[in-house]
Amino acid sequence: MKLHYVEHYLEKVIKHSRLTEKEIFSKTKQMHIVQARRILYYLCVKKGITINELMQYLKQLNFDVAYNNIRSGIETTEKQIMKDPDLAEIIYNLK
Repeated sequence: MKLHYVEHYLEKVIKHSRLTEKEIFSKTKQMHIVQARRILYYLCVKKGITINELMQYLKQLNFDVAYNNIRSGIETTEKQIMKDPDLAEIIYNLK
């Protein structure tokens, strides 16, 4: 039901980060890609999508991610926002 929100935020993150969907959903540990994924998780959960729902929607987009990875990504992003006003502004503009 809320898949369109995930797709909407994914498009915004892709445009901002200049990454492809394939790169964002890759298993890489490259920090700029990891941060783009985390921002996607954060935006979706702040929109009211539960982590379990997000897992299901991402699976529909052929990206299988564990609950703990999403949760820790959101927690990390929240900590970074508190320390980095530029990141806070980026996320605000992506909403």
